[in-house]
Amino acid sequence: TMSTLLVLLFTTLSLVCTLTPVGATLLSPIILIPGLAGSQLQAKLSKQSSPHYFCYKHLDWFPIWLNVEEFWPYIVDCFAENMMLRYNPVSGTFSNASHIEIRVPGFGNTSTIEYIDTDRIVGKYFYDLIESLTKEGYVRGENIHGAPYDWRLAPDSLSKLGYYNKLRNLIAKTYNNNRKTSVTLICHSLGCPTILYFLNTEVSK
Repeated sequence: TMSTLLVLLFTTLSLVCTLTPVGATLLSPIILIPGLAGSQLQAKLSKQSSPHYFCYKHLDWFPIWLNVEEFWPYIVDCFAENMMLRYNPVSGTFSNASHIEIRVPGFGNTSTIEYIDTDRIVGKYFYDLIESLTKEGYVRGENIHGAPYDWRLAPDSLSKLGYYNKLRNLIAKTYNNNRKTSVTLICHSLGCPTILYFLNTEVSK
């Protein structure tokens, strides 16, 4: 739960403060890895068919998760087809359906994980946590970042898409931009096995 996450976070921050030399004001920069359904997703359609006549077949990039309008009766069928992954038994890989593209906006900043819906009406996620951190001296985009990902995919598929390369570069950039201060990774839910895969397979030391 979010309350448990807050307890773990401030326990971590307490340890960081304890290990910081006397007089130092640097905070350990933070990268947040969201959980299942915790990243916004955008879609682009160029399909030849759809479940219903009112489903879009051609549409430029639009928010598909979270978009509450997608969950109206019957319209949810359009959503399900656009979000569904296809498995290739020959290559052992997953992919989007033909003529459907899905991307994850906002990598490196926190805007798309603070609220999962773009209207910021429902789907509040990391907003309260980040607001609490700003009161402790953290600044969005400087020493606190988000690392959203396509939560439909398993870690090995994320690796093939280059997610972990982007994450590694974000960690390095954050480290260097904060006077080479150790970076704290905070995960939630599915974000934890996702980051564990990164630490076990993508990090040499």
